[in-house]
Amino acid sequence: MGKRLMLAFLLLILPLFNGCAAKVMAGVESCSFSSRKNQLQDTFSGCGWSGKVVWEEGYIQVTTQGVGDPEKYGSLAQAEIMALKAARCLGYARLLEVLRGVRMDSNCSFGYYLENHTRLRARVEGVVKGAKLVTERVFIDKDRFVTGEVVLRLALNKPVKAGAGTYFKPHVSTDEKAVAEPDQESVVRKEQANTGLIVVARGIGALPALFPCVVEAGTGREIFGPDIIDRYYAIEKGVVGYAASLEKALLLKRAGDNPLVVRAIQAKGQNRARLVITREQAASVLAADNRGAFLKKCNVVIVIN
Repeated sequence: MGKRLMLAFLLLILPLFNGCAAKVMAGVESCSFSSRKNQLQDTFSGCGWSGKVVWEEGYIQVTTQGVGDPEKYGSLAQAEIMALKAARCLGYARLLEVLRGVRMDSNCSFGYYLENHTRLRARVEGVVKGAKLVTERVFIDKDRFVTGEVVLRLALNKPVKAGAGTYFKPHVSTDEKAVAEPDQESVVRKEQANTGLIVVARGIGALPALFPCVVEAGTGREIFGPDIIDRYYAIEKGVVGYAASLEKALLLKRAGDNPLVVRAIQAKGQNRARLVITREQAASVLAADNRGAFLKKCNVVIVIN
């Protein structure tokens, strides 16, 4: 059930095939991720490019360069056009390659689904056309050799329309709140129905993923994850939100005004995205969800770092 939901979600967020990205995808060197422990950002780099996966704000960003020789293209203006075109095509290719390494769940990467699902592989080659062009600029050296540089950004947590340039960023309340770290394993801030769930996963080596799950200690019963959520909400706003602190998590609209806060005691799986909570906390979450029905709506925020 969970794997089918993840595949359906991926198919729906990926726009159809586009030629430019497909042409440059062949022969692209693999990028090497450098995951920083307890941080919500993966960084990577290579010759002529650099980039990052920013989990807290839900996007991938790459900066790439291309070159143009005025002598080859006949004029400085044409060389500038070709340099920017080369930088954009390289940027699309790098975004595709980075997508392969994005953590999907506790064990698999996006690349696993690409290799094992033909329909998804056919569509993902065009996903980059939904990337937002953040900036582009041209440098000309003393020998009139042209270098074009572009910055592209691609959403992780919401559907991206090809060419629309939209991306996901959590809505943050402008109201300041003074919040102390909870000193109990679970906290109900008010007696009314809870509006969401915040899982504090600090200090256990947890890493962000598109489809994390929360399970009960001992039994392994899934409290939150692909088998629990409603596909409509997953497609509409992404499965979870991430925050670097409890204070920031409480400001996100995703968890609502009265979230239940629990602490994860362990992170499991190759990708460290299977978060374990105690049986007592699991019971509290399920009881609160019976009243607030927030799990299926993906009203969940995970605190890492």
